[in-house]
Amino acid sequence: MSRFLMENRLAFMEICWAAQRSGLYYTAISRYLKEDEIAYIVKDSGAKLVITSPRCAEQIKGLVSDGPGEPLFFMLDQPLPRLSLLGQGGGSAAWYADRGRSRGL
Repeated sequence: MSRFLMENRLAFMEICWAAQRSGLYYTAISRYLKEDEIAYIVKDSGAKLVITSPRCAEQIKGLVSDGPGEPLFFMLDQPLPRLSLLGQGGGSAAWYADRGRSRGL
């Protein structure tokens, strides 16, 4: 499961498309949520990857950890590792209800 937290920008659609083409399940997290609401979505969903932008970095600074089982965090506008898209499958979007307190829909 992947989570994306960023402002409206073209890269958002590029990342969603890449995730779907790679067979990942992903959820967009509203940048207007509070830190505790974002933490709930990331932890409840079992996210393995969180991609964000420098503009939203303050909202996730308390979530970043290198512990075992913690998601990987990638910041846009920073170099990302190259990943192979061989054997692409079809992924899908996972939706959360407004304000981040409901389970995945």
